[in-house]
Order: sequence, then structure tokens, then C-alpha cells
Amino acid sequence: MGLGPDAGAVYRLILTEDVSHGPELAARLGLPVERVAAALGELADAGLVRPSVEGEPGTGGPDDGGDLDGAAPALGERLQLADPRAGLRHLLDRQEARLREQRERFDRSRTAVERLLTEYAVAQPGSGHRDAERLIGRETVVSRMERLASGVRFECLSFQPPSQATAATTAAREVNLEVLARGVRMRSVYPDQARRDAPSMEHAACLLGHGAEIRTVPVIPVRMIVFDRAAAVLPVDPDSRSPDAVLVTAPGVISALLALFEAVWCTAVPLGQVGPPREDGLSRQEEALLRLLAQGLTDDAAANRLGLSVRTVRRNTAALMARLGARSRFEAGVRARERGWL
Repeated sequence: MGLGPDAGAVYRLILTEDVSHGPELAARLGLPVERVAAALGELADAGLVRPSVEGEPGTGGPDDGGDLDGAAPALGERLQLADPRAGLRHLLDRQEARLREQRERFDRSRTAVERLLTEYAVAQPGSGHRDAERLIGRETVVSRMERLASGVRFECLSFQPPSQATAATTAAREVNLEVLARGVRMRSVYPDQARRDAPSMEHAACLLGHGAEIRTVPVIPVRMIVFDRAAAVLPVDPDSRSPDAVLVTAPGVISALLALFEAVWCTAVPLGQVGPPREDGLSRQEEALLRLLAQGLTDDAAANRLGLSVRTVRRNTAALMARLGARSRFEAGVRARERGWL
């Protein structure tokens, strides 16, 4: 619901049982009164509870939810429960607004990163360029990645495509487990499609069991791995399946990549959880596909970003056009904006 663990537990108890005082909540939940007071403040900020004024029945029944942003109740005050329908809807509206802001920051960061990548990807192999090095061929890329992984000291961040059940994936898993065994923090973002891909889930479960943190988003902006906030490996062409990559160490580019990662990480859903549904019934993956098509990406490029096959992208595009009653992709984009889908 967008609430902290304490606030969620306190709200559930207020909602389901006749408990109207902070000290009683603390006793029932076995929590320190300070944590309950902080939780009540969080609930008041979210518009879910407020102090009960004289003559009101406390938690005996929810009010009409007219004022959803009241003052935090003192610990000893009786509590007035806002109408859960209005309060929770208000909470979801606030979450949605925050997600929109994060999405806008993410889009700006992605644009900046793609511009910087275009500038640095021109570096040729062996050119001696101090900030970027082009890596040609899968073996060269894998070799350099293994060297970087063996030297990583404290953090590894990545945007990952869905895994494939191959010998290369098995080798990469062994490298990842060695990195985790050294106490390195590993955070990875996968496309939502990985949740329905058995090899990806098997690989992710193994890493999670050894301390990795994994989340998913509808679409990853670019494949990349950042080592110790100092070096990053990215594809030369994000929309191509070519194995060629570029190793970047320029501080300006690394800072942009880190900002992009954190923006995406904030909107991503931890593996094992499911994001809140949209009121219009549009899935996260469908929204991402619409955005990619609106940007003019081809079916192949969209499939690469989403971790789907081209056939699946075409099938999903046709289904979206049918839902929108559109005869062309341009018309679908116009109608999607009219409905507030984009």
C-alpha cells in the first residue's frame, strides 16, 4: 500500500478491531510506543487516520473521508478512522503521482544516457582512449567482464535481459556467486517478462538465495553492468543483438548511468511481489509497449527492450490496437493518449 511495515500493521489493527488509543496499539502489537507514534504520524500524513474530536465515536466507524490530510494524532488521543475507501484511494493517488514523477526523471535520464553513449561508442579497439574502449566479439566482452567482476570490491549494478539456459549463463552464474561470496552488494533489474521465463527465474532464485537484490520493470532502458560506480559495460547499439560492447570509465557518463539505475530501481517491483494494478486494466508490460511504439521503435527493437520475441510484440500490439479500436499504430497512439494511457 505504500506504507511502512509498522504503519501497515497499525492500520490493519485499527481497521479490523476496536482499538482507538496508541498505547493499546503498542501493547497489542508488541511495539515500542515511539514506533507506534511514528506509524500513526505516517497514517495521518496518508489521510487514513486523524485525532477524534469531541463527540465523535473514535474507531467505532469511519468518517466520511472529507479531510484526508489531517494532523498526526498524539499517542494518547482517541483515533478517528477515515473512510477506508476514500483514504486508500487517496493513498494510491499519491503513489501514482510519485510514480509519474519518477517516470519523468527516468525518461530524462535515459535520453541523456543514450546521447552520451552515442558520443563514446565511437571509440575504436586499441585506440588508447582513456574514457571508453570498444570490445569486439562475445569472447572479448566475456573476458573483460570476468576481469572486472574479479576486481569488484563493494557494488555491482545491472540491467539484465532474460537469462537463457546456456553454458554461458551457467558460467556467468558462477562468477556472480563468487562476487556475492566476497560480500559485494549486487542489485539487478530484469524486464517483467523474466517472471514468466523459467531459466530466468531459476537463475534469479539462485542469486537471491546468496544475497542478491532483484527487481523487475516492464522494460529495461539498456543492458548494462556497472562495477564499483567506476566502470560500466554497455552494448554499442542498445537495439541490436550484437555482442559488441563499450567499456566506459568517464566520470560524467558513469554518474548519468548511476542516476538512470536509481530512477529505474525506485519504480521497479521486487521479485516475488506484484505491482498494483492500474484502474484502466492496462498491464505494466502493455503500457511499456505503448510507450516504445510511441517513441517510434521497430517491433524488433521493442522486443529487445521488453525481453520478448518479435512475434509476441506483434501479437500484443495487434491486441492493443483492437482494444483501442484503432486501424493504425498512429491512431492507436492518439487514442491511448486520449484515454490517459500515455
